[in-house]
Amino acid sequence: TKCMRPAAINAYDGDLLDSVENWWETWKRFIFHKEVEIFSGDQKKSRPQLVCSLIGPILRTKYPAITPEEQAISVPLQILCLAILDCIFIHILNTVAPGWERTR
Repeated sequence: TKCMRPAAINAYDGDLLDSVENWWETWKRFIFHKEVEIFSGDQKKSRPQLVCSLIGPILRTKYPAITPEEQAISVPLQILCLAILDCIFIHILNTVAPGWERTR
């Protein structure tokens, strides 16, 4: 089964995203409490993982310009940026086109 992040830019079909408040509760539950299984190759090696644990750090070995401190906080910053992006889309759609989910 596919598992979609509560967002306006994918095929999410779960709880209503008709307000920033509703979206935020749903989004936090998905990112921090939803367990998913990622299968690749041998399915027997798959184990449930929290969605937030699937986001890897931005490594200095790949991007030498970042500091060790930036690398250390890169996962929370990525999650924050994702939340901000999703929230902006939800806010815009609910402001200019209430009921936008019906047309999805």
